[in-house]
Amino acid sequence: MFGCVGLLLLSIPALTLICMGTVLPISGGMPILGVLLSCFTGAMPSALPALFLTKIRYGTLAIGFNVSVSLFGGTTPLVTAWRFHRQAI
Repeated sequence: MFGCVGLLLLSIPALTLICMGTVLPISGGMPILGVLLSCFTGAMPSALPALFLTKIRYGTLAIGFNVSVSLFGGTTPLVTAWRFHRQAI
């Protein structure tokens, strides 16, 4: 839960630090994102299978996980590039 809430609250400030372009802010923004992402993804492999019944676990997990990764993971680079481009203008 800490990782999810932290990513929601601190991702924009961390990316703003990284966007400053000097060593010290980048050294602050990257560890923030790294720690929060590791908290989030560390619990995911054990939590996701526990959400589904044993009979339908693998099929349901594969469809749900892959659809969500393609929707959110596929659009994240586009949104991030747009945000940095907009800020640079």
